[in-house]
Amino acid sequence: MTRLANKTAVITGGSTGIGFETAKQFIAQGARVIITGQNETRLNAAADALGENAIPVKADVRSLADLDHLAAQVEATFGKLDILFANAGIGYFATIEQVDEAFYDNQFDINVKGVFLTKKFGSVRVASALPKPRPSRTAFSDYLCTLLVPQ
Repeated sequence: MTRLANKTAVITGGSTGIGFETAKQFIAQGARVIITGQNETRLNAAADALGENAIPVKADVRSLADLDHLAAQVEATFGKLDILFANAGIGYFATIEQVDEAFYDNQFDINVKGVFLTKKFGSVRVASALPKPRPSRTAFSDYLCTLLVPQ
């Protein structure tokens, strides 16, 4: 199938788990995909496994500089962004007594600030590719939801 033919997608946290599987599905549907992650070895291995329609870009969703670099890569490689999947997230668990400020800040920065900055990055990029600005659609994923919802 080619429902996503000639579409460009960015998937944050695309080197493992839900992000990696989503990249496989998008590519199978004809999309060109940029996957992001912080671990360069895992990121490159994922891109190799996904094939020629996957491009790895090392990026930390907490960093505006990294998102600017990602935007430059999208524009230089594809010229446009059609789909943004804000998937990057972490889940470290501890008792309340074990949680310190750094532990909390790290999770909040990736799971909340990172999604916000990614959405902001995507909204600007999608709108700039259109003849006149319109609202963008962005998908969000949180793999922890499966742990919290009764089966």
